[in-house]
Amino acid sequence: MKRQIIGLILILSLILVSGCTPSAEEPAVTPDAEKVLTVLQGIDAVTLDPAMHMDTPTGNAEYQNFDTVLRRNNDMVIEGNVATEWQIIDDLTWQFMLRDDVYFHDGVQLTANDIKFSIERILNPDNASARISNYSMISEVIVDNDFQITIKTAEPTPVLLSRMVDLRIVPKHYVEEVGNQEFSLNPVGSGPYKFSLWDKGERIQLIANEDYWDGAPEIKTVVFKPVPEPSSRVMALESGEADIITDVPPHQIAELEQADDVGVARIESTRVIFITITTANEAVQDVRIRQAINYAINRDSIVENLLGGNATVSSQLPSKFDLGYNTTIEPWEYSPEKARQLLAEAGVEGTLKLNFKSPSGRYIMDKEVAEAVAGQLEEVGIDVNLQFEEWGNYVNSIIGGTMDADIWLIGWGSSTFDAGTTLKQFLHTSLNTAYYDVDAATNEQVDQWIDDALMTLDADERVELYHKITNQANQDAAFVNLYQQNSLYGVSSRIEWQPRGDELIDISAASWK
Repeated sequence: MKRQIIGLILILSLILVSGCTPSAEEPAVTPDAEKVLTVLQGIDAVTLDPAMHMDTPTGNAEYQNFDTVLRRNNDMVIEGNVATEWQIIDDLTWQFMLRDDVYFHDGVQLTANDIKFSIERILNPDNASARISNYSMISEVIVDNDFQITIKTAEPTPVLLSRMVDLRIVPKHYVEEVGNQEFSLNPVGSGPYKFSLWDKGERIQLIANEDYWDGAPEIKTVVFKPVPEPSSRVMALESGEADIITDVPPHQIAELEQADDVGVARIESTRVIFITITTANEAVQDVRIRQAINYAINRDSIVENLLGGNATVSSQLPSKFDLGYNTTIEPWEYSPEKARQLLAEAGVEGTLKLNFKSPSGRYIMDKEVAEAVAGQLEEVGIDVNLQFEEWGNYVNSIIGGTMDADIWLIGWGSSTFDAGTTLKQFLHTSLNTAYYDVDAATNEQVDQWIDDALMTLDADERVELYHKITNQANQDAAFVNLYQQNSLYGVSSRIEWQPRGDELIDISAASWK
């Protein structure tokens, strides 16, 4: 009893001093370390509101707290979740039948009204949701009854089921009561884990939902911690301070494989790493300069020497798992001579100056990859001002349409397994995230191809349109496609857990050995 009292005093002191945000429903606790599963990622969550972000580390932290309408199994096949059945009424109408035994963590039953609210909250421009474009095709959400909902779209939408996989269901009553800001700090969901506390920059703690409709998870407490330095994550795993670490540096794989009580889990990922060129910027408006940038990059060397072969050189934004992947496009060859020639033809006199931005710690070896790219560009006469930015600010500038760098590194893994959603995100000129701006006629044509494809139910016709788009982007040299990476995790031998190709870390599927 004395130890418990002292522990509670320490926790209360920590909350007062460090600004922790404990859940109003569940008191913050310091559990026995032997019973805590600790996950280390490169960055902290940017929010715990699932509607207000688009990055995977944040998604891994908040996903445990929420249910989705549908889900993907480990083979990436869509299956039921809160919705047990669904049907297409016509090209514009989808109907979902829901479970009646799902309850939010505060005891309130989840109904169709919560799904309607979750969708309309994203679509409300006043909320400035990062996911608004993902659901913009939805024209109406109709609550048929508490456990049946109808979704109408403005045009045929072949990826709607994938969007229902992504949709985290939030509680209408709670969000309306506390508001968006409070909800982002103290979320309430219906998922397998309940929010416990968020000590920003330090840890997010979750505890098992013992009343979960799909059965209480075996792991009772999970902590997500941000550790930007990859080698520090490796050390924490080896010392027993972590159970899962993301983005293992390839040069440390052998070390982990030879160590006691830890191992490496790897899987081919959907994530493609590339460099976006802000084509409207004066320094890179000339297509010959963009071509020169592409010829200057030795992708094979980056994959082999920095990533240890744990990636595949890529030629386009969609991953090779996506419907619409274009097998006719080859990666750009490495030719410094052609790069110098094109720079000369573009009238570059002396040294071309480019601003290059990159995250550090978000992706496997991202800092080192950016430095290698900068070095290769400098070899052909391009003066690179390379800057690394904190992830939260970095991604906010991309989403907000304010990224000012001439070139910038980013990774993308489509959750729909359809090329159209990726192409829209980075090419459709109506979106802030699209920095593709070649000329008015080309922009308009590409926008139209994207719009047409995303409302074409015939898969073959959709693929044909996707190929036109990727061919055009390649012709415009609008991106520097680098590689499609493998996901590399360090895993403690005390747990059973398998990685997924979509990079989702599902703790409810883990167990103690």
